[in-house]
Amino acid sequence: MSTPLLPDEGTARRLLREELADPVYEAARPGPIGQALRGLWELLTSLELPGGPGGVGLAVLLAVLAVAVVVGVRAAGRPFAGGRSGHPSALVDSAATAEQYRAAAARGRAAGDHAGALRDAFRAVVRGCEERALLVPDPGRTADEAAREVAGWLPALAPDLTAVARRFDDVTYGSHPATSADAERARRLDEDVAAARATPARPAGPSGVAGRGTPTAVPW
Repeated sequence: MSTPLLPDEGTARRLLREELADPVYEAARPGPIGQALRGLWELLTSLELPGGPGGVGLAVLLAVLAVAVVVGVRAAGRPFAGGRSGHPSALVDSAATAEQYRAAAARGRAAGDHAGALRDAFRAVVRGCEERALLVPDPGRTADEAAREVAGWLPALAPDLTAVARRFDDVTYGSHPATSADAERARRLDEDVAAARATPARPAGPSGVAGRGTPTAVPW
């Protein structure tokens, strides 16, 4: 069995200084993580650790604390394991109406916020379909799943539903820039879906067959 490494004061400080030089910590500033790291570093550099076994033990304790912070920072930067995006909220807010999302999309377009306008217009599509009973509200539904389920009722709009849902994901989760054309296409899609009469011939869930998103009654 190998002997555990017990860094002395200087080594512990050097290792921590090298670790904190990683750009990931600079990117975390000036948020709470960056502030905590700055405070920890200032504390460590201000301490006068005694020599001997006691000083070595304290240095090890501080090094362990630093490693715990490092692990926490790196874990916070990883994508959420339960989903593609790491975004903890649902696709739409159950407390918001389709009209509220449409108003938000209009404000985004007026302000030149193409990404916000795209997102809110697509959310208006999804929320409007929930209000019409084309979709059963589901907090775990993704944009792609919503598009497939709505396309089961409105097959003529399937290409636009798929395209706007993909742009929604690209912009929201892939940090891709949105254009005015993206926002306008989402707006037109919302109008088309709201005006279309559903054809309940092939209501489809996420797998392309009747499933969790299938209403039990024929929608209008």
